[in-house]
Amino acid sequence: MPPSAGGKDEAWTPALRALWQRIEAHKLPGDATATDFAARLALSAGWTPGFARRAIAQYRRFCFLAVTAATPLTPSRTVDTVWHLHLEDARDYWDAWCGGVLGTKLEHAPGDGSAADAQRHAAQYQATLALYRQFFGRPPGEFWPPPGSAAAGASARWTPEARWYAIAGIAAAAAAAVVMALPGPLAWPPLRFLSLYASLLGGGLLIALAMRYSLRGSPARGAPPDLDALELAFLAGGPARLCDAAIARLMGLGALGFAPAGRLLVPTQRNIDLPPLLRPLREGLFSGLTRAEFHARARPLVVQMRQSLRQRGLLLPRHASLQAALPPAAFLLALALCGVVRAVNGVLHHRPVGYLLLLIAATVAATLWLLRSAPERTLAGDAALRAHDTSEPADNTDLALTVALAGIAALANTTLGPLVQMQQAEAAVRYRRSDGAGSNCGSASNCGGGGSCGGGGCGG
Repeated sequence: MPPSAGGKDEAWTPALRALWQRIEAHKLPGDATATDFAARLALSAGWTPGFARRAIAQYRRFCFLAVTAATPLTPSRTVDTVWHLHLEDARDYWDAWCGGVLGTKLEHAPGDGSAADAQRHAAQYQATLALYRQFFGRPPGEFWPPPGSAAAGASARWTPEARWYAIAGIAAAAAAAVVMALPGPLAWPPLRFLSLYASLLGGGLLIALAMRYSLRGSPARGAPPDLDALELAFLAGGPARLCDAAIARLMGLGALGFAPAGRLLVPTQRNIDLPPLLRPLREGLFSGLTRAEFHARARPLVVQMRQSLRQRGLLLPRHASLQAALPPAAFLLALALCGVVRAVNGVLHHRPVGYLLLLIAATVAATLWLLRSAPERTLAGDAALRAHDTSEPADNTDLALTVALAGIAALANTTLGPLVQMQQAEAAVRYRRSDGAGSNCGSASNCGGGGSCGGGGCGG
């Protein structure tokens, strides 16, 4: 039965009821790793699974409205995000969805960015909301914001569930600050205070690790996806390894070589038909490039590869990791501030605070680690990487695959050995620069005289 609560029952003719039943019954397509459509949507859009499922329900309603309306309609951007993902599976969308379920073509026509076009879409969006009320009742604001509002065109990355995570983290941080700032804990004996602090630190880290793991989705089911060497390189080692694998692939195809001194990458044969991903990389090689310059020129390849792997559910979306890292990080930061208050109190009362300072430093380090080491691969990405045997050397006929699975160091005894020397030379230059910048630190050797701080007992 149609969800007519709030709508008008008389609007539902038998033909429309039959159409809605087909729309509700259609199973949207998954992917090669057996990840269902809602999970793919959550990963690609940076949404929680619950929000993704509710967005799909709204997408079904929009498609119903779009094919029954007398004039074109416009979805919200949240619903449009679902539409874009469905369009990626052309066979299901055009043959099964439009041909079998809707019974007509439902084309996606993007705007041209003009003022007139914006006005047209605004009017169509209002018409969409009016028709929605007729069939389904009041449109939910989280998916159908009021016309003209900034949220009307935004696919919400901070979904309601994600906001609750943030609110929970801030509330936990505030609770920790209040509890630790009470006269009781501040007046506790050092060992008792340190025990409380260490327990809160350990609990915060366990919660953070649990959130990071749950964020990475469900383990892959079914056969692992068939991945190219460049895709494997990104999964295994990120952008740098992808760029090195691209160099190896171009050299294997005969489109790239080394300058006589082995210090530059230069083009060789220009009439070779390259894969579409690699064609732009050949354009900037007329005068030769260093490895680092090639990596800089390959940024569009990195962006395109990251987007492709996200759409396949092998990498996390842009903001998902940060959404899981912020609440625990806020809690740990509040805990560190409470520790600072206790330490200042201990110093003012001439009490030792050495161990407490160590715990505070560990808390700050853990907070920075949470924010800077957010995972990028999903559990499905881990499984896809494990499916390729890395225990044995890759076939030397495909040096791009060798780089992908074992890193650039595996090229040392191959025809691409000069590439390893380039990498080592770049690392040496970076080391000399950093060592030169920090050489004055030697003058701080008198800090050793502060060794008595180490005997500072417990926690102030």
